[in-house]
Amino acid sequence: MDIYKKRERNKNKTRVNIVKARLKNYREDLAMLDLLKERIAINRDKMDLQGGWSSSETVQGGGSSQEDKLNKLIDKIRADELNLQRIELENRALRYAINSLDDDMRYIVNHKWIRGDLNMIDIGVRLKLSKSTAWRKSDDALLNIYNTLYILTPDEVDPR
Repeated sequence: MDIYKKRERNKNKTRVNIVKARLKNYREDLAMLDLLKERIAINRDKMDLQGGWSSSETVQGGGSSQEDKLNKLIDKIRADELNLQRIELENRALRYAINSLDDDMRYIVNHKWIRGDLNMIDIGVRLKLSKSTAWRKSDDALLNIYNTLYILTPDEVDPR
């Protein structure tokens, strides 16, 4: 094996590991997005319930305690919405790279690297591929994601 091929193979292994780490973080971010959406919905429901409970009498601090509770809920909702937007913006490039894959590669990335609910044997059975072919497709998919994120359009897609 010549030196160039060996170096390329080593570079590709490193690139694949970078994408695997990003996909692991993406999985955790998806869980956080679900949690934040749920918290926002719960806090909005609380706000609707507490809207009619306020008293017209003010306390010495100037506002009623119900108004203070509503303001705290609004602040929590705004903070959660801001965090939701940050997470979505940070993952936009990765989501774009995943969506640019073909159907088989996207299926492999989704079920093996994002959800982690299938192994390569099960993926191969569902896609009618051998285990080794499924692994090759997985590596190709991860390299395609890397190329989309860092090589092809780094300034337009992922501004790191």
